[in-house]
Amino acid sequence: MNIKYVSDHNINMEEYISREHYMEKLRGLRDLPLIKVITGMRRCGKSTLMMMFRDEIISSGIDSEKTYYLNLGDELNNTISTPRELIDDIKSHLVTSTPSRRIFSKLLDF
Repeated sequence: MNIKYVSDHNINMEEYISREHYMEKLRGLRDLPLIKVITGMRRCGKSTLMMMFRDEIISSGIDSEKTYYLNLGDELNNTISTPRELIDDIKSHLVTSTPSRRIFSKLLDF
């Protein structure tokens, strides 16, 4: 399956390796009301896989306004420093009239 990834985050996803095996696993869980956690070794492509999945969801017709990408690993652009700030930031992007909101977050490595 050849999928064109449409993105708004300044990364050309077409330059990355297709991870069809992992994308199929995510697709199978896509509409389940579960939190999806992608784990793996450092720099193995977890964030890229997450963005590919997000872009595929947008490409399928989900409004990009119904997705929120939060990169807690970006020290230069991260203004969140406490759990309360994280909760407030996520709540500010949730719209109660939009039940199918999707949040994508890159968490810090400790």
